[in-house]
Amino acid sequence: MGQSKKIMEEMEGFNQETSPEIETETQNQLPAEIEQMAQAVSIQKRNEVQKVLNHVFQGVNTMREQLEKVVVKDENDKVSMKLANAIRLGVREVRLNADKVFDAKRAEVQHLMIEYKTEDSLWLKAKQVKDILTKEVELKAKWKEETATRFNIEQREIKTQKRELSVAAFNGEITRGEFEQMSDATFELFLSSLEKAYKEQQAEIKRIEAERQMEIKKREAEQARIEEERETERVRITEENKALKEKAQETQRLANIEQEKRNLQEKNRLQKEQEAEKQREAIAQKEREEANAKLQAEVKERERLQGLENNRLEDLKAALKLKEDQEQNELNKSDADKVKALVSELENIALNYDFTSSENQKMYNDVCLLIAKVIKHVNTLTEKQQTQ
Repeated sequence: MGQSKKIMEEMEGFNQETSPEIETETQNQLPAEIEQMAQAVSIQKRNEVQKVLNHVFQGVNTMREQLEKVVVKDENDKVSMKLANAIRLGVREVRLNADKVFDAKRAEVQHLMIEYKTEDSLWLKAKQVKDILTKEVELKAKWKEETATRFNIEQREIKTQKRELSVAAFNGEITRGEFEQMSDATFELFLSSLEKAYKEQQAEIKRIEAERQMEIKKREAEQARIEEERETERVRITEENKALKEKAQETQRLANIEQEKRNLQEKNRLQKEQEAEKQREAIAQKEREEANAKLQAEVKERERLQGLENNRLEDLKAALKLKEDQEQNELNKSDADKVKALVSELENIALNYDFTSSENQKMYNDVCLLIAKVIKHVNTLTEKQQTQ
């Protein structure tokens, strides 16, 4: 508790100046971002900010060292936990005191900012009033000063517009830039040449229009002649078509009568053929039924003979199988001694060897297991052959 009280007393001197050595040492540890921002303010303001931060850093570093020395052994170590609580409250007080300083400084700066902004708006509005008063007088004076120049410009514009109307009467594609700078004499010659060209163009247009009208009349007369010839040809073709139609109708009537005769003959012929076909179908059906009866009798006979042959083959297979089993039993009896010798040799292999190393012993054990499986397999086959 005495140690935490000492820390609190050290933090009470927050607003007091520190020694230059401590301030310089802490200043060297400021973050790069703050160092960069501090370059934009005066040295006095920068030193003031650094002094406040140095006080905070000094108090926090001292309490951090004290906190590192505090070790809470278990949940019953009340003294260490109270000491850690005192350190936490001390750091909190340092933070709150620093917040008061920071907030006060920021409020002061913001007040100055508002005052400077209002003053700037005042100067700006005064400048605008000055511009309104002076520019109004300047514009009126300039208007009176440039009266002669403005008059000359207006007269020149009036002359140019008159020239535009004169030129447009003969040629609407010429722009004012082509004649605006001409002298009066030059413009008169220019306008005369345009008038002459316009009159020649109008005369040529009238001539072309007259020729076009004559050509139209010629085409209309030719079109009327062609229409008359077409009408005459149409009447002729209509009469020919009428005669051809009457002839075709008569031809069709005669053809229909002839077709009816042929249809009647064809109908009688088909009836006779159908009757003959029915007779042939009846005879063919009778022949098919007789052939089917004969075929079924032959199939039954072949099935009976095939059954006898199958029975004979089954009896032959059973006799051959019995003979083969008897021969196999004789062979198994002759090989019984050899099988016993094989089993004996395998048992000797599993008993006659002794290895020292663990790896070889493991290998030999695996071999013995395999030999035991082989012996078991041989005995199983031997028993099965004996049962057969």
